[in-house]
Amino acid sequence: MGRAEVLPGGVTAEDLVQAAITKTLSGVRAWDPTRVSLLGHLMGVVRSDLGHARHSAERASTVRAADAGPTDRQAGYGTTASEGVHKTTPEDLVAANAAIKAFKAHMRQKHADLAALLEIIVDEDVTEIPEQSRRLNLPRTRIYELRRRLRNATSAYLEALQRQEQASEKAGKAEKAEKAEKAEKAIAHD
Repeated sequence: MGRAEVLPGGVTAEDLVQAAITKTLSGVRAWDPTRVSLLGHLMGVVRSDLGHARHSAERASTVRAADAGPTDRQAGYGTTASEGVHKTTPEDLVAANAAIKAFKAHMRQKHADLAALLEIIVDEDVTEIPEQSRRLNLPRTRIYELRRRLRNATSAYLEALQRQEQASEKAGKAEKAEKAEKAEKAIAHD
């Protein structure tokens, strides 16, 4: 991805995709497979979340601009909100696609029986249970079971990613603290 941060606060394209998947699986964002493909739905949720984040940033920027004095404006406060938040770029879409590919690869490796269902849903837009049953040559009861397991496996994957990110952040903070401590000791010895 060209930019490491999509929005203020360090929210990346991968974060937005993960949030879209979580919202869809938890039912917060309802997906109607008769109206839109899963990929189209997820991209819509990402766009919506970006729009909400932009709106929040604009409100925050307006408040900062109203409170900013001349010196603050020279320092960059009071600039337009669009300068602090960028529009979805091709790089963002590439990153979102990479996150989906990584998820699909994980499913193929860890849950081969679920991967086939995931692939026909995401890649081929096969969302109806009778068609999934026909395409995978499985009884409908097995499709219901696989869909339930797919929701659970997806939730577990997202939770593991979140734990990994938290551990990475914690390690980064510890590394920074260690460097600061070494710098303080070096200064103290000089």
